[in-house]
Amino acid sequence: QQQGPTRLVMTITEACNFRCRYCVFSGAYPHARQHGNHTIPFSTALKALDWYFGFPRSDYRIGFYGGEPLLERGLVAGIIREARKRLPPGAHLGFSLTTNGWFLNDAAIRFLAKNEIDLFISLDGPAQVHDRYRRTLRGRPSFARVWSGIRRIQQLDRVYFDRQVSFCMMLAPPNR
Repeated sequence: QQQGPTRLVMTITEACNFRCRYCVFSGAYPHARQHGNHTIPFSTALKALDWYFGFPRSDYRIGFYGGEPLLERGLVAGIIREARKRLPPGAHLGFSLTTNGWFLNDAAIRFLAKNEIDLFISLDGPAQVHDRYRRTLRGRPSFARVWSGIRRIQQLDRVYFDRQVSFCMMLAPPNR
């Protein structure tokens, strides 16, 4: 504990363009916040970075979570820039981001690969499984667009895809 946490995870925004039926923020769980429109103020993110980099170590890890953090890609980019400025000489800095995959367009993919961000994409299985629970804000299926984004990562930067892209899967009834 004297060295502080090994990883700093920032909830970038409460906003999300999905309404997954099992989401902890869906309103179905007591004592959990619901989806909102709050986004972390940049000044708060800077205070978090100052606090985190106040613990000397050789390896720093910063994660971006949401809601959907790619809704605020510019904010994420600013935080990354500021984190790099605060990195002590000789220390390593790594980033991760968890996404629902909807915003995986060419610009986002280039940003993620350029910054060597470990990417965690929520994908629950083939379309009939994924779309059962992972619906857009308007209730539409999401698999086709998410899968298209995943394929686009493979096309644009196969090395990045192979080394830094992982998947988060939720097994929900009736799946075992």
